[in-house]
Amino acid sequence: MFEHTKIPKWKLKANYLLKELVYIYQGYSKPEPLFKGQNFIQNFMEIMKQYLLDCGSPAPQAELDICIIERQVKFAARHGTDPIFTSQGREAEWIAEAVAIYKQQFELITDNTLEMIFKLAYTIEDILATDGTIPNDYLISIEELLSGFVSNINELPVIPLC
Repeated sequence: MFEHTKIPKWKLKANYLLKELVYIYQGYSKPEPLFKGQNFIQNFMEIMKQYLLDCGSPAPQAELDICIIERQVKFAARHGTDPIFTSQGREAEWIAEAVAIYKQQFELITDNTLEMIFKLAYTIEDILATDGTIPNDYLISIEELLSGFVSNINELPVIPLC
């Protein structure tokens, strides 16, 4: 049997998004389709819905909405304003935190794959915001950026987001 059948589906979907980000960072894919509008957030929310489904949620979209709304209400009550995000990567991290807090599954926000997704998303969005090009001679290597997380990105087991 395949080794990746033991890996939760949300993690396989996260691996897929991570691979997409690596390909963008290396210049093999264009960043615009993933980062146009709210596309990155929508893709990330698919991962979070799958996480909730893997945790046994009968209605993952409704539960994800509750996680986000509950956190927004608490933030607004404390700060007197709705949260404002400077990037889709930061918003995705906030969503993951909302799910982790709601489910009290704090290992979610320290998951290596999610941390790498956030790190790459921030980096790519920073480059795009400064009209930089990808790849760029000034960028550190993907191996350095991922800090030995995976030796070969193509070996990560995945399932598509949609």
